[in-house]
Amino acid sequence: MKLSFTILFLIITNSIYSQQSKPSILGNVDFYALLKSAPVLQSTPEAAFEYACNKDINCQGDSQLETQYENFKKKMEMYSNQLASSLKSKAQDFYGKKGREGLYNDSKKQVNQNELIQQMGGVDKISQMSEKEREIAAKKALAINTSASTFSPFSQAEMQRMINDSEYAKQMAVKYNNMTEKQKADLVKNQLETKNVDVSNSEFEMQSKQKQNAKNTIDINSFVSKNFSKISEAFKTYNSTIEKLRKTTGNHDELNKSYSELYKKIPLIVMGEGKIPDPKKVKDLNIKYALKHKERASLELSQVQVEYKHLINSVNESTNDYYSFLDKNEYRVNSKMQSIYTGTNTEMSLAQIELNIGESISKIAEISYSENSTASGHEQHYQYVLNEK
Repeated sequence: MKLSFTILFLIITNSIYSQQSKPSILGNVDFYALLKSAPVLQSTPEAAFEYACNKDINCQGDSQLETQYENFKKKMEMYSNQLASSLKSKAQDFYGKKGREGLYNDSKKQVNQNELIQQMGGVDKISQMSEKEREIAAKKALAINTSASTFSPFSQAEMQRMINDSEYAKQMAVKYNNMTEKQKADLVKNQLETKNVDVSNSEFEMQSKQKQNAKNTIDINSFVSKNFSKISEAFKTYNSTIEKLRKTTGNHDELNKSYSELYKKIPLIVMGEGKIPDPKKVKDLNIKYALKHKERASLELSQVQVEYKHLINSVNESTNDYYSFLDKNEYRVNSKMQSIYTGTNTEMSLAQIELNIGESISKIAEISYSENSTASGHEQHYQYVLNEK
């Protein structure tokens, strides 16, 4: 039967093809709870000292920080093992039944289903071609395949020229992108009229489903990429800001250098059979600089707090985006393992988001543990030199 452009367009834009009823390994982790279980970043060196050392100058015994961090790591390990086990089990169930020869035949079969590969003669024929022959065959097949697509706005001749002439391709792309939606539709309609589209209901349904599957894959992979980028940029911003902070005037390295210079100027006094720097002046200098380090640590911690909250917000937003996307698009997720051959298994792509969010939460916990320990160390040292006899 011959279908009009309008009918074709309406059917394709309104058809929905569910890949599966519900993703089997996705959306089962409460990342919010996992993040809340991470050690709490304290606001001052004094608070960090109490959190990390229970105000014990020798910092002995279990502390809130150590206990909470150990509990967090156990939860993180449980989560990681759970997801990794699910992924491994699913892969083993699929690949284990196939065997090496079965996997090769499946892969070959999937590749041969590609229209471009078919037009080039199939995998076996392509393997016997020279590199130049493969290039020529690929360009020819691409031009035929793309122009023959039901909704291609270009003819075979135009596609062939675009493939061989990059400048012409750019010109055509600019021209097409500058068209209105109506102009684009008219262009496609004109091409349809020259192709005499004649397909059966089953063929049309299969083509439409393939297009929808392809769109699902593109949309999901695009979301995965954006989610990864958002988290990556958040950590880059955090690391860059904190690195600059550590180098600002009055940093710990500058204080250590200043201390060393002043220490060398302390007068020597006779003690026993030799001479040593005046102990009273040494203690005064130690107290003075321990306080300076503590104050510097307090300054850095206050700014780290700000960036740390931004980092947490970014990870929470990415988590929100992921859960929301999954709720709205779970029917579009393809969990079929055989679809890995064609690059359309999107369940594995989304699983990478879960792994990335989990890894990000782990990094946040490490930052909190490290910053608390550092700030506590400066308060601990100050208390030590203050009480030193």
